[in-house]
Order: sequence, then structure tokens, then C-alpha cells
Amino acid sequence: MGACQVYCAGDQRRPKLQASHKHSRRGIGRAEVLVVVIIVLIALAIAVPFIIHQRSTSRELMCENRLRKLAFATLKHDELLTEFPGYRNLLAVTADDEERGTGWVFPLLPHLDLDDPTASGQALAIWSTYGPSAPQATRGQTPTELLPEVLCPAQNFTAQQRQNQPLSYIANCGQTDADVPLDGDIPPDWIANGLMFNHLRPPQQVVSMTRAWLTEHDGASATILFSENVDAGRWVDDDEFRVGMVWAPNLKDGIPTPAPVQAAINADRGHGDGSLYYARPSSEHPGGVNIALADGATRFMNDKVDYLAYVRQLTSNGAEVKRPGDTELMNKPWRD
Repeated sequence: MGACQVYCAGDQRRPKLQASHKHSRRGIGRAEVLVVVIIVLIALAIAVPFIIHQRSTSRELMCENRLRKLAFATLKHDELLTEFPGYRNLLAVTADDEERGTGWVFPLLPHLDLDDPTASGQALAIWSTYGPSAPQATRGQTPTELLPEVLCPAQNFTAQQRQNQPLSYIANCGQTDADVPLDGDIPPDWIANGLMFNHLRPPQQVVSMTRAWLTEHDGASATILFSENVDAGRWVDDDEFRVGMVWAPNLKDGIPTPAPVQAAINADRGHGDGSLYYARPSSEHPGGVNIALADGATRFMNDKVDYLAYVRQLTSNGAEVKRPGDTELMNKPWRD
């Protein structure tokens, strides 16, 4: 009888314990789910702009670093050959004795990223394939390779554009070259106006910049060597407006301005047609462009910079600027 009572008592308590256990397994309510969703959305609202900003900053720094390497390669070129390259240079003489031209990038290939075996290996391979000492079959031919060292990471190139040797950076080419006769002594542009010139001219018309000359005049630390331009041509081009920036002595109501001859810095981006209008700095970075100075230093230039102040950073000897094709000194405000 006692055993039966114990069993019955246990049996009576069992449903109560099961009911209590069932009650404790209540699911998460809608209110809790809503709170979690709100917290996640707030976290994303905070994190996404930060991530975007970090990516933008990273690309800007990588772009700046590539400009610095191009500037150092130019200084190395000057150290070894006692001159800066031109914006147009001799690529090589072909097997048919034809002179082929190239832009400012190709002469820098032997000096580019020598601390980076991968990059320098590619650059030297291109030089060895198409340059003056290349095999007869390829010597003087236009390179077909993509060159990452001359691309800004902030530019989104399509697959087709990447197959066309794109270029993100341009060199300081002074003023627009004048159409001067080949048998004359006047160069297409004057040394005081910029840093890189046309080296495929008769010897008496070739103007070459050196760091020593620049140091004695306006100074390497005060003169722009390279800038970004989303409207640049190809790195294998040798046309002044596609591989360089030029300044125009233009006045509107007596005030220096690029318009309407040229677009302002960062204006009308993405519509380049190889004309003078687009031979100016532009970038995908908000508020300005990265530039490299002739001493290898880099900085960010605000796109609202005064035009005359910008021009004076392009001239290599502000006291001696002349209009291309003319021997007379320019008047103020251009001559300083």
C-alpha cells in the first residue's frame, strides 16, 4: 500500500513538472526582433560611411604613392642622363630605320619601382622588348601591355579600357607648343614655361630640363612635375594634350582664368577628347587632385586653387616666361 502511494504521488506530480518545462520554452517575441533589427541598422549606418571613407582614403594614398614613384624615377633619369625625359621621346629606330616616338612614361621604365621586383621586372621586360636594344622584330613597336604603376586606383576602368594601355597621370608640359619651322632656332616651347618638352625635334630646337637648372631658378620644391587627369590618353601616347598638362595665358575681364580655353581643375571630367581643353588636372578624389613636385614630394591640391597660383607652380622660371614661338618676354600677370 505504501509503495502504491509513493508511485501515485510521483505520477501525479509528473504532469505539473512537464507543464512548467513547457512554459519556460517561450519563443522570441516581435518586440525583441524589432529591437535587434534597429540595432543592426544603426550599426550599419555608422559602419558603412566609415568603410567607404577608409576605402577612399586608401585609394588616395595609393595614388599618391604611385605619383611619388614616378617623380623619383624622373629624378633617377636625371641623375643618370642629366636631363628629365621629354613628353615626347625617341622610342627606338625600327629595323626599317624608322624613328618611333613615345611619351614620358617609357623612358622611366628602367628606373620605375626598382625596390619592387614584380613591378620592376615588368617594366624592364617592356623596355627590353620594345626599346633601343630590343630584338629586331619588336624594336620600336608600340607596347601593348597594361602598366598598373600609371593608374590611379580610384579610377574604375572597364575591361576594354584596360586593354588600351590607360594612363591616369600627366606631366607638366608648360604652354601649348607653337608650330615652328624645323629649320629655325626657336623651340616649340621655352624652358621657363614648364618641365617636359618635345625631344623629337632638330637638335637646335630640343629643350631639356635638369634638376640643377630648376634648382637655380624657381626650385624643384615649388614646381609641379606630375598630376592626375582622368581624361588622359594612353601611357604609350606622345601627344602633348594626352600625356601632359599645359597652361593658357587667358584673361577674362583682366582676371586669369582657364575658361573658355580649358576646363577648370576637376571640371567636365570623363569627356576627354585629346584636346587642349582637357589638358589639365582632374581626379576621382573629392575636392582636388594629387600632385607630385619636381623634388619627389607629393601633396593634395585643392581644385579651387587660384588659377594664377596654379600657373606659377607650373613655370620653371617665372621671370623669363615667353609665349611659344615668340622671343619677347610675357607681361604681367604671367611673368613673375
